[in-house]
Amino acid sequence: MKGFEKFKVCVYRLVLFALCVLVTAYFLVPYVFKNVLYVRQFEEFVTDASKRYDVDESLIFAVIKSESNFNVHAVSSMNAKGLMQLLDSTAGEMLYQLSDDSLSEDLFDPRNNIFIGTKYLSVLIKRYNSVPLAIAAYNGGIGNVDKWIADGTVSKEDADSLDNIPFAETRMYVKKVLRTYNIYEMLYK
Repeated sequence: MKGFEKFKVCVYRLVLFALCVLVTAYFLVPYVFKNVLYVRQFEEFVTDASKRYDVDESLIFAVIKSESNFNVHAVSSMNAKGLMQLLDSTAGEMLYQLSDDSLSEDLFDPRNNIFIGTKYLSVLIKRYNSVPLAIAAYNGGIGNVDKWIADGTVSKEDADSLDNIPFAETRMYVKKVLRTYNIYEMLYK
């Protein structure tokens, strides 16, 4: 009988330990996701840019997370700069369209980068009337996406056609941004 009592105590302790782990995970996992993995740095700028250019905040955060992981000093091998990894030429074109004296060409300034990058996203979303295609163009270029649409490689109406994107980097980028976008939506909406 003593062996069975020891077994019951061990099972009881194991169940109690498992319950403690589950309760801790229940509270800790959302905290870690929100405060470590999927932060919302520069929220004031993102909120303002979102309202000004009618782009979902979660999408802006997803692009920043995917592009630079919130590193304001990030520079890519293609010389894209800042939080949203903008090329000087793209930034210059957007600044020309914006004609906003409060913004400058300093792409390492978070406000400038977020406003210019969000303006560019809004232009792409309006052009394609599709967030996934806008994301593809953000990474792979407008000319390439236009070509893929024209030759039937991708379709505005068929989300599954995104698996046909010829550039592996762009194909994976679209999936990554959309996955990150969905996580931001789930955590913060």
